[in-house]
Amino acid sequence: MATTITMDTNKKQVARNNWFYFFSLALLALCVVAAAALAIVFGVMSSSSSDAATPSSLPSTPTLTAGVVGQRSVVLTYQSSSSDGNSPVTQYNVEATYDGGSPLNVSVAAESDCTGGNTCSIPITVSGLTNGVVYHFTISATNLAGTSAASASFGPFTPSDPTRTALGNMYTALNGPWYVTDQTDGSCVQAVGWDASNISGSWYCGWAGVSCTNSAGNSLTEAEFDTIEAMTDTTEKNAARDNVTVTGLNLADHYADNTCNTGTPVTGTLHADIGSLTDLTEINFSGCKLTGMLPSEIGGLTNLVTLNLQRNCFTADLPAEMILMTSLRNLDLSAQTSINGHQCNTNGFTGFSMDGDYYGQWSNFFSQVRSYDSTTQQFGTCTLGFNTWVTSDRVCQDYPQSFRGCTGSASSGNDAATCP
Repeated sequence: MATTITMDTNKKQVARNNWFYFFSLALLALCVVAAAALAIVFGVMSSSSSDAATPSSLPSTPTLTAGVVGQRSVVLTYQSSSSDGNSPVTQYNVEATYDGGSPLNVSVAAESDCTGGNTCSIPITVSGLTNGVVYHFTISATNLAGTSAASASFGPFTPSDPTRTALGNMYTALNGPWYVTDQTDGSCVQAVGWDASNISGSWYCGWAGVSCTNSAGNSLTEAEFDTIEAMTDTTEKNAARDNVTVTGLNLADHYADNTCNTGTPVTGTLHADIGSLTDLTEINFSGCKLTGMLPSEIGGLTNLVTLNLQRNCFTADLPAEMILMTSLRNLDLSAQTSINGHQCNTNGFTGFSMDGDYYGQWSNFFSQVRSYDSTTQQFGTCTLGFNTWVTSDRVCQDYPQSFRGCTGSASSGNDAATCP
């Protein structure tokens, strides 16, 4: 019996030891889990405490720095907020105001690289404005905390139709209003549209000598013009007009005197804005007694096919930028000394700009003008009348083929412009 009692006691002792061991392990695991949980809790509390110490606030006010007016629009350049208030700026807001109307608002998403007060690479375009109305603009920034104070008023800006502006400036430089001989009864009548009141009023596609083309690439017909002008919805009319471009200016033999042919022809200059009418394919200002130099901006007319400036009073060299007119196929610059008995008191064109030695490029240009057009199946025409320079030894010896096809004008005996 004594032996049996001793063995039972040992078994109980071992069981107690095993229980204590496993209990200790479980307690240790529980402590580890509890410690991890406390660390997470205290970490969140610490983070919350840190956030509470640096709360987000409104961003600083951005700044408008420049504006460019366009067709019923203004494009604004701006500098970002110098401070985002500890919360990234999400958008910038522009407000346009004008007398007698409700403000117009435009918001754009903030660029990721537009921070710290730097100039943002993508400007803000405010469209839907009215041409001729004066606008002022402000800008503000928005983050999670709200919207900043608005900037100081920036302006004034007056949207305008760039084509109307160009034609208006040309009208002023050309010394209109102009008169023309009526082809029906021979009377002398004022050219339609070209007067001070219409420059800012009527649609230029109805002016004398102005040819317009619709979005399909066809000449705007009188019926189409009347349909657009009859539209009563302003937005619809503006949209229809925006789909039409000016492609031709033909004011040949127009005069600034109501006696027409017996009067003194126009004595103005060709304004630099001619270069902004980039859809032009034809210009005919023959017989208008224009004076001065051709503006260098004319080189921007890369779609121009015909340029007729004969019987005027231009002078000096042709601008080097003309060689950029890669579509030109018909060129007439002859007879620049007199018109209908009116002496110009100039020597006409004297040559072409030689900045950077353009002889070779001019040679290529005149060859291009006279080249064969597979569409019209015709060769281009070139009439210069530059007796004082085209027959110079260097031009005729170095590039005789290029200039040989450019003839003089039959209207003046000393306009011969061919190389020997």
